[in-house]
Amino acid sequence: MTGKITAMALALAAATALLAGCDSDDDATTNSSADSPQALKPGLYQLDWEVRKLASTDHTKPATHLKIGDKGSVTGCISAKKEADSILFAAPGETCTGANSYMGAGRLSLTLTCTVANGMVNGGAEALFDKDDAIKQGEINQVSAFAGGGDFSMTRAFTAKRTGNCPAAK
Repeated sequence: MTGKITAMALALAAATALLAGCDSDDDATTNSSADSPQALKPGLYQLDWEVRKLASTDHTKPATHLKIGDKGSVTGCISAKKEADSILFAAPGETCTGANSYMGAGRLSLTLTCTVANGMVNGGAEALFDKDDAIKQGEINQVSAFAGGGDFSMTRAFTAKRTGNCPAAK
């Protein structure tokens, strides 16, 4: 059991390291034009996602109700501090916290730590955005670490657009 969790932690650390290097200026996908925005405009965003990949990582049935092709939509805020609500990137039934957030030069990335009833699901989100406050392409990659069987890796593709201002804090 400890070896399984250690292997999952190493996989997550490797994924985080890959995400951390994604803001390199020599990356061919970096938005380098003069009009690349440094941040998405603060406000309420609607994120639409679709499950593109789902695979067992322990040769058992993945312990998720999601299937390839499933779609969903969620709304959440992006703050003036360039921080996105982690609810935007959580799959249904997950409670997530985001860390290592980066937003600049038309790119957004963050790592996610999520909990579900049977354990942890970790990963990250990456996206490209434009001057119109829209995310044209993004990806959420996650890997689970459960005490029992059902571990999986999942990729959800997403787009997002600004729909208005965030509700006033209570």
